Amino acid sequence: MRFSANACERTIMEISVIELVLRHAAQRGVLDADDVNVAMDRMWGARATFLEATKIPQTRPQQKESKMAEALEEFNEVSMDVVSLLNSAASSG
Repeated sequence: MRFSANACERTIMEISVIELVLRHAAQRGVLDADDVNVAMDRMWGARATFLEATKIPQTRPQQKESKMAEALEEFNEVSMDVVSLLNSAASSG
């Protein structure tokens, strides 16, 4: 499976937009900056792990699939944390 440069760029841009929103909320004082830092580090880390997995040769499919599953699991977990942070920011006015 190959990902186009456009798909990767969209993912980067979307994570960047989320990061900007969360950091702005932290600057307003409605979110803890440390919580935002941890969430964003995890989100970028999961993305990096997934991209690493896409580079594993097809000759090692189990390793590739395992690494992708690990990355997606982490991304899903941190996404729930990010949703919680966004909801907290939204409810703070």
